[in-house]
Amino acid sequence: QIAEFFFLDSKYKNRSISFSILLFSSIKMTEYKSSRVLPQAILQALCQLAPFFGCFFGIRGPDGQWPEAWWSLCFLPAAFGVFFSHLHWTPYKLVVEDEKIVAYNIWGIEVEGLAWSNIDSLDFKKNGCWYGNHLIVSLTESAYLARKECAGCCKCCVFKTFYLSLDNAEQFVDEYQKNVTNEPDVEEARDAEKEAENPDEMDA
Repeated sequence: QIAEFFFLDSKYKNRSISFSILLFSSIKMTEYKSSRVLPQAILQALCQLAPFFGCFFGIRGPDGQWPEAWWSLCFLPAAFGVFFSHLHWTPYKLVVEDEKIVAYNIWGIEVEGLAWSNIDSLDFKKNGCWYGNHLIVSLTESAYLARKECAGCCKCCVFKTFYLSLDNAEQFVDEYQKNVTNEPDVEEARDAEKEAENPDEMDA
């Protein structure tokens, strides 16, 4: 909310009267951020560094010689890989537009855009262990199937419902729930399309 102060002066019976009027106007937030993206990336990197330090400095050879576990060096590039991969692909900021939601990573690079018409429902949850306050987005059936088709052999990795860590998830749902359109089921949509193409056959 933004408070706007207006100070007005008027004269009444040769006396100056000063008074103020306080007006409140609420403006929708159009940018939502997550403060957990960087800590999550650091935690994932530490999960790779822990076995490196444990194995490299803890394992000894047959006669007690050290270093012996050179193979544990593979955890070093893995730590950098998961750290930067998480920062690149995980939405850090959501920008709300008229027709869609655009997700940006921590460097300001667009990760994905999701049209309102492809969203079946919005929900939120507070104090999740990994996500903290997070947004729960469920896709429409047609959007879900379209994503699976585009994913090809990786379609098993496509989910209909996904979770986005978002500090103001509850406020996001309150303000933009009305933007979500309930799309008919895929089978109903296909039947409606067939009926539009062949109205005579459907009547028969």
